[in-house]
Amino acid sequence: MKSNEGLMTRKIPSQAVKNALVPSKSEGSGMEIPFDSSNAIRKLKKSEWTEEKIYESTFGTSVYLKMIPSQAANEIYQAGVAEDKVPTPIIAKFTVGEIPMFSTYVDSEAPLYKINGDTKVTDISISWSNPENDFPMALTCVIKLDDGRTIQADKSKKSYKIGGIKRTDAFSFPQDDGTLVECPSVLEIAVLADGDYGMGLQGAKMLDDDSYEEIEKYYEAGNVVLYLEPEIELYASPDMYVGTALEDKYLLPPEVNYADLDSIGTNQAVKFNLVIENPTFSTDNYTGRNSRNPTTKLVETIIFPGDESLLAPSGYTENGNPADCGLELPEGRVLKSIKPAVESGVLISVALEFRDGTKCIFPDPELKTFSATDKESEQLLKGVVDMDSFVLFNGDIKAEYEKIKEDRRMRNLNRDYNILIEDENLTRVIAWYSGERGEIMNVIVPDPDKPSKSIQIKIPMEA
Repeated sequence: MKSNEGLMTRKIPSQAVKNALVPSKSEGSGMEIPFDSSNAIRKLKKSEWTEEKIYESTFGTSVYLKMIPSQAANEIYQAGVAEDKVPTPIIAKFTVGEIPMFSTYVDSEAPLYKINGDTKVTDISISWSNPENDFPMALTCVIKLDDGRTIQADKSKKSYKIGGIKRTDAFSFPQDDGTLVECPSVLEIAVLADGDYGMGLQGAKMLDDDSYEEIEKYYEAGNVVLYLEPEIELYASPDMYVGTALEDKYLLPPEVNYADLDSIGTNQAVKFNLVIENPTFSTDNYTGRNSRNPTTKLVETIIFPGDESLLAPSGYTENGNPADCGLELPEGRVLKSIKPAVESGVLISVALEFRDGTKCIFPDPELKTFSATDKESEQLLKGVVDMDSFVLFNGDIKAEYEKIKEDRRMRNLNRDYNILIEDENLTRVIAWYSGERGEIMNVIVPDPDKPSKSIQIKIPMEA
């Protein structure tokens, strides 16, 4: 992995440093590039987010910490014992179910070192900023280890304040010339240390009266103590849930690049059942009612191409403004293309492109909704797409559409006001009920001005 502009911009080291201050013993190799929250591939679901919500973790969930060496503290603490070594930034990876590791740079061959002995991460919980913003960031991250230690990173203005890692006290001392030397409070991590001299994240625990000879022996044994700035960088992103058991719970489906997809064939159509949960969002032409069983849910079968003759789906213009797609286009010259997105043989979404330049992508990736304006009544049709019925139809599209329209008419007929012989309705084109509760009677009568034509009369019924 070579240095690149992206890593340089994020100030993530990607090359080894000669004589870096690291332990003599490594534990394998390979440090991945940390997540970039400003360039996340996947997005958090918006409907379930609250300021108080804590996002759980599962096996395999990871976050990364970058810690910077304190130059002032290292000049003092490392004097005489590691002056030939170069303190460098470290990238530490914490993964649920694994031993935390760190390296001095990201690369497939970068040596890894244990940061806290053989302890393992048991849990990572995060509070995210509002996902309504394009790129949510972790406001608080709590990492729990199986030795009982808890590391907590809290967002500050430019970085993160860290807790749960040993922090030294600030002190000062005079030099021979009277100059006062000040040592700041820093994070202290003892790596590969054991006995009285080291406890990983608990620090080196060296006493003031420890002789330089003893400290030298500690370093000669291959151990090191890292002195780091108290504010760190946390790398967490919604992408951390990809590939884990929490992916479907927390994340929206992957975004689809419809420009790379082909339109359906001439003998194909997109067909689905729309469950109209709120009767207010049914229309005169799409009531969803079933007169034979009025207590059932309101459900309409929709098919494209076909229903674009009566429906203007909710979408957007080429400039990104909301639009009723194809609203003013003449029948038969409405749709330009229908591009289905299929994943593992399952239809997950569709892009309808219209000849007026508008586009509708449905269903909503989170709520699975579809909405459209009824061109005749100007009413809004809105419901939830039944994903089990969301399929690509193959066959005679015109015949299928006529079958759907016929079934739609039959479901709306009130059997008390129609003539049926052997269950076949003989007056289905004369009168039928519509409206939210069947409160409107529609009657077809001859047009007095054009005897060859008919007109539709809507008669409100008393409650």
